[in-house]
Amino acid sequence: MSKRIIGRSQKDLINLANKNQTKYKNSEPYPHIIFKNFFNKEFLDEVLKEFPDLSKSKFSMKYANKNEVKFANNDKKNFKKNTKLLFQYLNSSKFLKFIKKISSIKEKILADQTLSGGGLHEIKKGGVLK
Repeated sequence: MSKRIIGRSQKDLINLANKNQTKYKNSEPYPHIIFKNFFNKEFLDEVLKEFPDLSKSKFSMKYANKNEVKFANNDKKNFKKNTKLLFQYLNSSKFLKFIKKISSIKEKILADQTLSGGGLHEIKKGGVLK
């Protein structure tokens, strides 16, 4: 699964995390890191092609309050193939171990299988996200 989703240079995520922990930790103004081509561009292009117009989808939720005016869908059964694969990968133990290692987080990191607050989100012209 991951060979197709992540870039060729990112095969060994734990090694990548070990090599970049200090860089992540010492970045300013807050801990962060940028990896060029972390994800496979062709795969992400496929995910982008699958992204639905959430304003027209019967599976979307519409948010309209002072903090957000947007559309969202967090029900994976309505996602297309590559979108599902991406969310599965981001919630995989392999990817979560990478995040934990590079960030030096001591606590257990839990996958969000229900995509509570996650999933697909779209903000149209005039939309709001505070």
